[in-house]
Amino acid sequence: IYLKIKVGRQLLNQAETNNMFDDDTHGGRKGKGTTDALMTQILTNDIARTSKSAIATISLDARKCFDRIHPNVASLCLARLGLPPNVV
Repeated sequence: IYLKIKVGRQLLNQAETNNMFDDDTHGGRKGKGTTDALMTQILTNDIARTSKSAIATISLDARKCFDRIHPNVASLCLARLGLPPNVV
């Protein structure tokens, strides 16, 4: 479990350092928690309602997607991101 957490933190730090996240990506990021995402959605809905505009939203929660990622594909991606071979 420790290795999983360590690798996760390394990936998150690398993605943050290289600006690989969109500003609207939340979860696990400093200053981008669930409350921030919820507040953004509420304000967007309020603005649309008061301006009588139609909107469409998509909310993706990738929490369970990791069970469906093939280990070989994950290893290739981790290696491409620069993780050492002994971790991949």
